[in-house]
Amino acid sequence: MFSDVLKRINAHEIYKRHIDIFHAVTYDNIEGIVAAFVRGQPFDVKDRNGNTVLHLATKLNRRLLCRAICVFAPHLDLWNVKNNDGMIPIEITDDANLVVTTSKVSTAPPQLVLFRSYAPRIDPKEFEQLGYFDPNKILLWKAIRCTSAAPVYFPGFNGMADGAIFCNNPCIMAMTEFAKLKKIENYRGRVSF
Repeated sequence: MFSDVLKRINAHEIYKRHIDIFHAVTYDNIEGIVAAFVRGQPFDVKDRNGNTVLHLATKLNRRLLCRAICVFAPHLDLWNVKNNDGMIPIEITDDANLVVTTSKVSTAPPQLVLFRSYAPRIDPKEFEQLGYFDPNKILLWKAIRCTSAAPVYFPGFNGMADGAIFCNNPCIMAMTEFAKLKKIENYRGRVSF
């Protein structure tokens, strides 16, 4: 009986120590993530549903926090951890389209590269001709690692670096992308958005 009480107290103390990191993600607080990293808090803790902080960040569409978590804890392989429902973080996101901007710095001048969670409704053979990657073959952790490789702070990854080198304001990229998708799909005779 006494050992059960001690186990519950210990579990409660562990829960209190790790609740800060979940609150930081919930309230979109990058400083909380940095503080958790500095304090040495583990990033692989799970909530009652088996979700890690990366699960929560992707579900809440906290893109900057996803990047920070992957930078601070790349050794944990959080992008492949399954929750109690057997889902990895990218599988619990809402059906929102996601575009990650990166810069290909292995060429001169640098070129903008977009990793998308979607593709136009065209034949997959035409993806590469139109500058699209097959979204089913893009791994989330690689896209995040590429876009978080800010020069001076972090090394490049596969010849890619932070998208801000080339496209600091992604709003223009989003408008251009929408116009391009609409044009491609209308040209192909398919119903657009």
